[in-house]
Amino acid sequence: MTENQPEKHDKTLRELSEDIQKKKQEARNLSDENRKNIELFRKMMQEAAEARKARDACNAKVKELNRKKGELDKELTKLETEMMQKQSEEKRLQTEEKMPNSSDLKRMIERLEWKLQTAGLNAKQENELSREIKQIEKELEKVMKLEPLRKALYEMRMKKRELVSEFRNELKELASNLRKGKEEHSKAINLYRKTDELRPKITEFIGKVEDKFEEAKESYIELKGKQNEIRKSQDRERNEIRKNREQERQREEKTRYSKADREQKLIDEKAKKILDDFKAGKKITMDELRILQESKMV
Repeated sequence: MTENQPEKHDKTLRELSEDIQKKKQEARNLSDENRKNIELFRKMMQEAAEARKARDACNAKVKELNRKKGELDKELTKLETEMMQKQSEEKRLQTEEKMPNSSDLKRMIERLEWKLQTAGLNAKQENELSREIKQIEKELEKVMKLEPLRKALYEMRMKKRELVSEFRNELKELASNLRKGKEEHSKAINLYRKTDELRPKITEFIGKVEDKFEEAKESYIELKGKQNEIRKSQDRERNEIRKNREQERQREEKTRYSKADREQKLIDEKAKKILDDFKAGKKITMDELRILQESKMV
């Protein structure tokens, strides 16, 4: 490994780590942006469901109002038929009996009775006036037979007026609910269309986020591979250094031992000669004695 290799490895690992963090951050940014799309999607789906619910409520109300309108229509038709019958009966009685108006007859009786009481008539005139009053009263009695019929007609007209007013109100409410139902239906359709347009965008963003995380994963795998490669290289380098040191130590030790052996051999040879001389009766010096001791011959 060259001098620049550690720096080169550190730079490679740093760049890979930065690349991983960058890709993770890009994935998070995409995820945050897509979260807004998802929230908007959920909001529109909720609003669409509420619009559909409101539309269904309007449709149910329209159905109920149509039913009620039908009942009112039938009741009005029945009432109008009964009124026509009553009016026809009133007209027939008035035509056949030639009945005058009851109010006119009452006024005539009141006027004649007033005359009878205040005019100062003789007995004959009073009798004639009394007979005339009785005759008018008989006619009034016949006319009064029509009063229940006229009262019934009046009540029918009042009821018809109420029914017509209620019918008109129902028509207004019906029209309002129809319009509101259409509006809510259009709103729901528009919201569902927007969610359909948003759904592919959400899917696309999810794919992008997954791609970024996959890229980060690949960079992480590459980083781990580089780290393993560098560690193995460093292990090999350390082993090589240890091996070289051991070899150097062995060489030094071998060299040291070889020199010592040569020196010891020389000492032994000198000591042998000195010992031979000593046995032969020659005196030895202190230096020669030391050599003998080093050679372990004495």
